[in-house]
Amino acid sequence: MEFLDVPYSRHTLPSGLQLVPSRLGYLLTGRQMETIQQRDPTDSIDADMAIFANSFANFDEELERWDKYWTMDSAGVCEFTGTKNAEKDAINAKVAKFFEDTIEKREDGYYIRFPYEENHPPLPTNKAIAFKRLKAVIETLRKTPHLLRDYEETFRAQQEIGVIEEIPDSSASEGTIVHYIPHQPVITPHKETTKLRIVFDASAHFKDSPSLNDILHQGPLILPELYAMLLRFRIPKFVIISDVEKAFLQVRLHEADRDATRFLWVRDVNAPFNEQNVTTFRFTRVTFGLNVSPYLLGATIHHHLNHAVENKDLANEIRENLYVDNLILSANTPIEAMKKSLETRKIFGEMGMNIREFLSNDETLCHYLPETAYAKSSTRKVLGVPWNANTDCFEVHCSMTPVDPMTKRTVAGKIASIYDPLGWLVPLLISAKNFQQELWKQKFQWDSKLPPEVTSRWSEISENIDGFRKSIPRRFHADPETQHLAVFADASEIAIAACAYLFNKNMSSLMMAKSKLPSIKTKTTMPKLEMNALTLATRLALSVAQALKLRILKNSTIYIFSDSQIALSWLSSTRQTNLGVLVENRLREIRRIVHQLEGDGVHVVFGYINTSENPADVGTRGLTKEQLADHNWWCGPTFLRTPVQQWPTPFYPLSKSDMLIRPDLRKEEAVIINTVCGKNVEVKDLLDWNLCGSLSSAKRITALVLRFIKKLLRYQNENLKEKIFACIPEIKSIQDSTDFLEGCEVRVAKIALIRNHQLIYITEEYRKSMKNTLRLYQDENRIWRSKGRLGHSTLSDDAKNPVFIAPNTNLAEKIMNEAHGIYHKGTEHTIATVREQYWIPKLRQQVRKVITHCVQCRRFNALPYRYPETPDLPQRRVIRCRPFQHTGLDFFDLPSCTENNEKFKLYGCIFTCTVTRLIHLEVVRGMNTNEFINALRGFIACRGLPESITCDNAPTFLLSANVLGNRNNQYNQEVVRSLTNKVIQWNHITPYAPWQGGFYERLIKSIKQSIHKTLRSRGGRSFDDIQTFVAEVEACLNSRPLTYQASAQEEMCSIRPIDFVQMDISLTLSIPELIDNGDSEYLPPEEVRAMQYSRKVLEALHTSCQ
Repeated sequence: MEFLDVPYSRHTLPSGLQLVPSRLGYLLTGRQMETIQQRDPTDSIDADMAIFANSFANFDEELERWDKYWTMDSAGVCEFTGTKNAEKDAINAKVAKFFEDTIEKREDGYYIRFPYEENHPPLPTNKAIAFKRLKAVIETLRKTPHLLRDYEETFRAQQEIGVIEEIPDSSASEGTIVHYIPHQPVITPHKETTKLRIVFDASAHFKDSPSLNDILHQGPLILPELYAMLLRFRIPKFVIISDVEKAFLQVRLHEADRDATRFLWVRDVNAPFNEQNVTTFRFTRVTFGLNVSPYLLGATIHHHLNHAVENKDLANEIRENLYVDNLILSANTPIEAMKKSLETRKIFGEMGMNIREFLSNDETLCHYLPETAYAKSSTRKVLGVPWNANTDCFEVHCSMTPVDPMTKRTVAGKIASIYDPLGWLVPLLISAKNFQQELWKQKFQWDSKLPPEVTSRWSEISENIDGFRKSIPRRFHADPETQHLAVFADASEIAIAACAYLFNKNMSSLMMAKSKLPSIKTKTTMPKLEMNALTLATRLALSVAQALKLRILKNSTIYIFSDSQIALSWLSSTRQTNLGVLVENRLREIRRIVHQLEGDGVHVVFGYINTSENPADVGTRGLTKEQLADHNWWCGPTFLRTPVQQWPTPFYPLSKSDMLIRPDLRKEEAVIINTVCGKNVEVKDLLDWNLCGSLSSAKRITALVLRFIKKLLRYQNENLKEKIFACIPEIKSIQDSTDFLEGCEVRVAKIALIRNHQLIYITEEYRKSMKNTLRLYQDENRIWRSKGRLGHSTLSDDAKNPVFIAPNTNLAEKIMNEAHGIYHKGTEHTIATVREQYWIPKLRQQVRKVITHCVQCRRFNALPYRYPETPDLPQRRVIRCRPFQHTGLDFFDLPSCTENNEKFKLYGCIFTCTVTRLIHLEVVRGMNTNEFINALRGFIACRGLPESITCDNAPTFLLSANVLGNRNNQYNQEVVRSLTNKVIQWNHITPYAPWQGGFYERLIKSIKQSIHKTLRSRGGRSFDDIQTFVAEVEACLNSRPLTYQASAQEEMCSIRPIDFVQMDISLTLSIPELIDNGDSEYLPPEEVRAMQYSRKVLEALHTSCQ
């Protein structure tokens, strides 16, 4: 039930039912109250809306906190995967082009259009939802009158400045989409500028209907990375921060799209809530709450910077350091800071935007700006991190106050509430994260109170965190000529960590750090954890280098240190064998990152550091707040500030391997030693199996390719010919003609396919693991076969020593599909057919999968109803008797045939033995008595006289039984005389009880499946074609196995219905006639065969009764 384990509380409805949030959406559960008063059907909706309105502020705040926490936790250390998804890039490019084509510059600002998805489903108006949500919001706000006044004042102020406009006639519209958006308040008392926010819910929707956000393209992500902006903030001498006032509301919305942003509000907040007191507004600006709003804001600013700003350097700086509405600028002198600030105000003013709250570490800047534009306080948050402009330091502090009751939810909420985008507090928080992971391991419920011993431990952890304070100088005095980056990695059983330091000959400072907890599902060895830590450090190095735009690291060196010599040895080794998938993937990623950094002019060096000097060590083990306050975690080891020649760290050269750098090389395409050629060649599948419909087509394609190669060899030298003939000796058997392929060519093509398959999938280690169980050996064609124990049997050579095929591969799937055949055999029959030539481990499981995915089989096997339960089988079904002594009989449809351009209907008549399950099929042109008696005569001539016949109550069968039992009728006297002399007991099943004839109805199903699946798309069949095809179906079904197909090779072959009438082709094991007079329990071969036959008959009987 992991999908229910989400960090959001459930809500109890007035009916007694509970609304449970899950990853699948809200689920309704619980028991409804037995006594519920009669009320309006919409009352429950009102109650639900009130619940959402009352809990929305907490829910939204909790959701926002978690989203920010997980975003920051993975920022800068995401897996390096190269280019993004091409399809997503194409959609984003289309959205960007639509924006550029539709944006308009007017006197009062920019007007934009919404990028709707193409062919989106119809969007409902949602007016009912908006009305119910408004009612719940009003009822909630009336409990706090000052919030209601602020709410009303916000709308009134927005209407005065033209952000919203009232619609007198709500039935009229300018656009094609009319939609109402619900809204609710979010209170943020800690903010200085906007304490009450009105949030619009554009994701609200009816069941099975889209929301406004669902039909809007979100647009490409054009925001810079938050951590990257903070890193760049630490480099320049002077910095200026500011923000755009109500940024989203400064982008104008085109008139054609405004009706999609309608919302409801009351005319008089003091009057009773009813429809007459509700009026309709719509936005004239882009509102917060749409998924496309951040993109539209950023794209509008970027458009203006690209087309209307002459100072391109400043435009680029604004573009790289504007995060939604927060702007950071840098300068080397106070004059430059003043000029940039004034010009920035002018640039945003041209867009109709007011940029305000300027703050700088340059005290003179306030003299050049209006008093209303400068911040009132010298301490502001820079992208969430407190910064004191007077001291030019970050003021980092943690608050972890205890709460009651203590639950897993409150613990997670406390951890997520600590905002640490650059990972400076990793040593302080690692114990809390580890504690949270332990709660997951012990599977505590989200809202269950924790035991006293667990609560006591959390109290110690939170007490160690609460109250921590640290003042960190903002600026790192960078010298572009001597600037370098050092990244340290470490791993322990509880965490892996990496920390990055910018250093020169005078100073070093912590720039960024990250930590990860190991998986609780799998146990990983310490060397692999160290490898993960080294990968984390390499990712961090790339993120820091890209964040600084490589300006201060150009032609510099990045040093990456680890205290694991094993991981460093893997990295520097030129022989990458048997390291495992995880290590190989990590090595490949590290080399690709290094390859990119060196392409940008940055040299990367890996080195070893002693654990005692590794600052990342405390990131995996933790520190107390007293220890962290003054620790080398903040500045790194002392040797960073000494010449590199004096460092006590050996360096490990990075080995170059194209296979580990190129992401497009798959494991199965790695270099394999070809023992024939004696050199390294790249071996991969000869064919694209997705383009081969069957094994037969694959063999024919290969044969044609081999024929083409042989023709090319005519013009090559003898040395090359000998090498190719040594690798592919089958080419010698290929014909030179251009006629149709011959059988020998297809056979040698099959050998080439199998050999290539075994070169890829049957490695030396795999062969060693199978040596004792399957006794693999190579035949004269260098094909690996499994040596069985049936060498003295009369089976074919392929059945005695089948070709070994790796399981779960394309070739194995094609072989099973071919064995399944055009007659769509069952599981046992398909397994038996495969075993005649190949040995595939776990065959039964794969055959079931193949049959499950067979479209034709699924169409006929997916029965909507189960069969009724049946009583004990009649005696004639379970006694030992000769084949067809007791017979079942019925008619079934056959496809129509065409003769002399005339189409007529055909039918089949099935005779099946009740015991051996043998079948005999006759093709008739009609279901009249004459046709049936002729079919019966043909059956008796081939299979002998039955003692009894079981059939249904069809008029043809009733009349035939009467005719054959009465000598005085007018039917052909010679026929009647010959048949009435042969006594047949006719057993007609109970009318309307077809299950009594289930033993022949089930076989009719198999016959129809084989016929209709195979002949479904074929036409123009003659009578002879149908008759021949029915005979082939009869032979196919009579050769099906009646017992379980054993997995071991030495087990006896399954008995088939045909074995009861044609013993000369029996596949039973032939026992040598070796007599040991000393063995008193020895039986002669004849008795052994008789016992085997008796046992197999008994097995077949039990199987037929299942």
